[in-house]
Amino acid sequence: MEQVEARVPDFLAHFYGENGTREEILAQRHLRLQPITDIHLYSTLSAEMGATSDIAYVYIFSAAALLILLLAGVNFVNISTALAFLEAKSGEIVPGHLFTYTFLDDKMDRLYVSEVRMSDLFKAFTQLALIISCLGLFGLSAYSAQQRTKEVGVRKVLGASVPALVVLLSKEFIRLVVIAFVVAAPLAYFGINRWLESFAYRVEVGPMVFFVALVSVLVIAWLSVSYQAIRAARVNPVESLKYE
Repeated sequence: MEQVEARVPDFLAHFYGENGTREEILAQRHLRLQPITDIHLYSTLSAEMGATSDIAYVYIFSAAALLILLLAGVNFVNISTALAFLEAKSGEIVPGHLFTYTFLDDKMDRLYVSEVRMSDLFKAFTQLALIISCLGLFGLSAYSAQQRTKEVGVRKVLGASVPALVVLLSKEFIRLVVIAFVVAAPLAYFGINRWLESFAYRVEVGPMVFFVALVSVLVIAWLSVSYQAIRAARVNPVESLKYE
């Protein structure tokens, strides 16, 4: 490293020679070498305002990683030892019988493969339905705002505020969402309970689940129509009344 540092002035003079004499270049430009292991951990560069890190963190994370590897190794050794012991005992009790084994967690995973796939399928179709519904509400709100442009202008002239106009333009869509939820909630409750009856241990579907679903649907619906409602409510009433 010292030999490389000794050649730094020649390097600077060679590549920056057109900018002045050797002494001027060395006075203007500084190039230092530092081991990679020291950068930011044992830094002594004058350009750094202060210590940017601490080698103690490296030691802490290294110790944690070593402990995790040690526990994983012990667990693997314990499983291997237990399997070897069981295989030997099985050969003593039932000579000539092929020793086979399965882990309980693997067996449980295989039992619920179809449920996991169905869950993923329902999630995908739910997201697709939400996107289509939001696009439909957005289009209907745009059409409704366009059809009621003169009404909005008259109401603003008579003193209606922007929040009141937003509520006026949004409430009909919110009403449709509530009606759809009232129709869908009993069907969903019946279908979920019929599906849960096939499990020996199951959760109970309480009213809180449907309350959270209703609030979520209302928020999503309001976000879908609020843009057009706010946009229509903020239009200059002069422009609204000229609209035909």
